[in-house]
Amino acid sequence: MARGRSPIRQVYNIKSCMKQTTVDDDPATKKKSLSSSSQYSKKVIFDEIMIREYPIKIGDNPAVSAGVPITLGWKVKDETIEDIDFFEYRRQPE
Repeated sequence: MARGRSPIRQVYNIKSCMKQTTVDDDPATKKKSLSSSSQYSKKVIFDEIMIREYPIKIGDNPAVSAGVPITLGWKVKDETIEDIDFFEYRRQPE
């Protein structure tokens, strides 16, 4: 996916939940003595999320003291890939 502002963020005019750091904000760049390997800033960018739904099945956990034990099945029921900014916008806080 192309970098920059996502189309979902442009349409809904939402802000990202991730903090964007600049060189001035990075404490490693404020130090005068930097080694050559630490001159490059390291960051992680989350662009999309994959949501997988699994079936709920009757399990075999012997530690269950009341009711039927349940477990997740191995086969994926549904899989969705979404833009993380749209997911955070749509998600309701509990």
